[in-house]
Amino acid sequence: MASLQPLSIRLVKAEWVGETPSPAYDALSPRQRRAHIDKHPLSYLTVTRGPEDLPAGTVWDKQIATDSARKALARLLDAEVFSDLHHNSIFVYRLIDEHHTQVAIVSGVDVADYHSGVVRPHEQLVQTRAQVLADQLQVVRTQSSPIAMAHRPNPLIGEITKQIIDTSLPALDFVTEDNLTQQVWVVTDPETIDKVRSALADEHLHVIDGHHRAAAAAAPGSNLSDDSQWMLCALFPSDQLRNIAFHRCLSSVDTDALLSDLAERFAVRQATTLDEVNERADDELALFADGRWYLVPIAVPTPITADDTDLSDTNDLDNRAQRALENLDSVRLQTEVLGPILDLQPGQASGHLDYISGAGDLDDLEQISETDRGAVWIMRPVPMDVFLLVSESSLTLPPKSTYFVPKARSGIFLRQLG
Repeated sequence: MASLQPLSIRLVKAEWVGETPSPAYDALSPRQRRAHIDKHPLSYLTVTRGPEDLPAGTVWDKQIATDSARKALARLLDAEVFSDLHHNSIFVYRLIDEHHTQVAIVSGVDVADYHSGVVRPHEQLVQTRAQVLADQLQVVRTQSSPIAMAHRPNPLIGEITKQIIDTSLPALDFVTEDNLTQQVWVVTDPETIDKVRSALADEHLHVIDGHHRAAAAAAPGSNLSDDSQWMLCALFPSDQLRNIAFHRCLSSVDTDALLSDLAERFAVRQATTLDEVNERADDELALFADGRWYLVPIAVPTPITADDTDLSDTNDLDNRAQRALENLDSVRLQTEVLGPILDLQPGQASGHLDYISGAGDLDDLEQISETDRGAVWIMRPVPMDVFLLVSESSLTLPPKSTYFVPKARSGIFLRQLG
């Protein structure tokens, strides 16, 4: 099924690891991204700016934006922040944070696998974002942000990566400002590469981060050269992944009207402590608005069990996946609130709806709501078994339903297309 390919890639030089590798794009607000670029003018973030990064009142212009990205990349190349090419290589990429370790194989994955369903996205796209990235890819002709994908645990892949890590020194080994250790090993041995390709040949690959980059790589007009059929990807075993929540933030919303509409539909109650919010019932969604916490019960259609998420049982798989999907916080919020009350549809670009990861605590979200936005809806993380069930059934979640951490970063690998 999956078609993997060694690639020719430059790595960031060791003396530039504190400057060029960028934080995860969607982990930062536009204000935080601008502050990071001010501090690190040769960050790869300068290449990947989007419409949300423009000053207020500025109209997005595709030609100006892509030309700016091309010039930003040229500045990095002129500064010689990247190494000479590592030809026809795959890479072992290890990420270590305070919670756990995860190890990926970085290689090319065929765009044809995306079209055929071997590569399985699980989130609905914001089409305008995918188009921005497609425009940039067609002009700048580089890939640096690996599309992160999950595969089921594979003993042979585990043995190969362990042997490489245990018996050789990494080409890169550094710690970023957010205390994430990143290590990269270069693999050129043809026999090892063939073993990796064979081990994953029968796997589905599930996109966990980079849905819009994958869509951009597969978009009409992106395949302008033979090497552009390969997407730069980081392939992680699913049992090493950690998924946290992705909260919904509403700005420019009349919170009094929202609370009134909610009270007409649901038995809304006010929470008096953060413990009460953390210990909310399974059917309750938490909302912070006007300096207060509210708990909103939105019925769970049909509770699911461990048997429902057993992928080894293929009976009634699609129906079980649909029921699991309908239970998720992000789906119930979309179906019962965002759509009918606020007229916000999945995949619709909106200046009123933003997302923030659940990496912080509730105090952080209170501050965000009070300074930047009108209201914040708190989501629970999507369980890994539910994620795999939904993805395996080719169903899709609302945008930004999952947030896998730590994330593969931009500015470490650089692949230039013909």
